[in-house]
Amino acid sequence: MENLPGCAVRRAHGKGAVEDGIHNHPVVVVSRPVADEQVVHFHLITSLQGKKLDQLYPKSNEFHTSRRSWYLPISPSPEHPDAISKKAKKRFPTLALADGATLRWNSYVNIRHVYKIDWTLLKPYSNLNTPQATTFRLERESIVRMIAKGKALTLYEPSEQVPVPELQRRRTAPPRLLTSIESALHIEWRALELSSPDSDNESVISAVATREPIAPEPIAPEPIAPVFVYGTSSGFAQ
Repeated sequence: MENLPGCAVRRAHGKGAVEDGIHNHPVVVVSRPVADEQVVHFHLITSLQGKKLDQLYPKSNEFHTSRRSWYLPISPSPEHPDAISKKAKKRFPTLALADGATLRWNSYVNIRHVYKIDWTLLKPYSNLNTPQATTFRLERESIVRMIAKGKALTLYEPSEQVPVPELQRRRTAPPRLLTSIESALHIEWRALELSSPDSDNESVISAVATREPIAPEPIAPEPIAPVFVYGTSSGFAQ
């Protein structure tokens, strides 16, 4: 796939330029809004360059405490360093992938920033370390907690979503637009790849919903992709 244009990734919420180094990282897609069906919104996933969160932000001052609140770990990563009580564990949950799938390294979702990209720039992703895993998605509870935590931190909330055809067929009432959580809880997702605008290496972004076998061409995503990956063909960026 040809390299992406520099403006392929934009902010979906908040102000400011897209951060440097955003390419070649895993992502979690949180929305496919009905108002812009060609676009998906996502959070970045990072391995923190192989460090634990409390190694990167070890202090108890306001700045480090605030920065730690931006991240939620994905199992089997260590628990959030501020999840020191039962109540705190609910504030800083550890997210889990369904069906035993894993990412290549210990990783964290950065829920502070929400970006968007045209879904047609995506292509299939697979984890070479777990070739038996072809679907990468968050468990039900993890989806709910991640969306709720993101809303509390940034006030971002996915808008009305593109309807899921399968859910529409099940309903006797006229089809309605789904909320992000409703959509996410009913869909299995698979990962997709994407090329970096600054590199000749292939990078990945998992963000498509399908129940069909992985195909060589992109398939239009349904409303929300709970879990996706955005890295290089030889290994994810730090």
